Amino acid sequence: MKAFFASLFSFLVLTLIIQAQPTPQKQVINPTLQKTSDFPAGSEILFNESMMLVNARHAAWIKSTAMQVNEKNMSETEVRISATNWAILGSMPEGDIEALCFLVLMQAAKSAQEDLKAIMAKVKAINNAKAQQRENLSEAQQNRTPNALQLDSLKWFISRSRALLAGANPDTVKFRRTGNNSPSSSLSIPASSKKDLDGLVDTMKNDLDSMSEMGDMESRRLQMAMDGMSKMMSTLSNLLKKISDTAQSITQNMK
Repeated sequence: MKAFFASLFSFLVLTLIIQAQPTPQKQVINPTLQKTSDFPAGSEILFNESMMLVNARHAAWIKSTAMQVNEKNMSETEVRISATNWAILGSMPEGDIEALCFLVLMQAAKSAQEDLKAIMAKVKAINNAKAQQRENLSEAQQNRTPNALQLDSLKWFISRSRALLAGANPDTVKFRRTGNNSPSSSLSIPASSKKDLDGLVDTMKNDLDSMSEMGDMESRRLQMAMDGMSKMMSTLSNLLKKISDTAQSITQNMK
């Protein structure tokens, strides 16, 4: 175990040394292959290639600890304590603890990034649903003589809104026709349908209020997630700098 982690930290340092070396010619990068990322430069390559050296037992510990980092909002100090406790079992040196902290926080950051994308997608879906609900509500309030198809459409949009509020996928809600499907039925509707329309309008108003509350809550979650992600990136940058400083020191000694 000791030799394994020594090779891992050495790999991190060696990789940074290689990355710091000047290239003999300018590299042409295909812009279509570039990937936008908020991670510190070089960190993803270090993480992906380092994890290839990690056996199943250590990989499981890194992933489970990373999950705790996100669930408990653990600080860098707490991560370092966990890494130190794990390192003591294998009599690992300080450098290996740095490597452990880096891998755990990178794993946590990757998971947090996926959560952030999910929250952003939900906020977008809520905003789109609110805009559609306002449009439907306005049309329903202006058109007091809707046909059967229009009533069915309103019910469908309401069902989609209810699915979103329940945390389900609105796209799974299927459109259903009720009553007379003939286009001629659109010329007039019975009093019971007008009563249904009033009920649908009230429902849409209530659902719009609920979606606004959900949107506010998700927006706060999004801001908290973005703040947490920014803090995590700062911590990763500091850890990467420590490893980079070691690499630079070795490079200077080689001159």
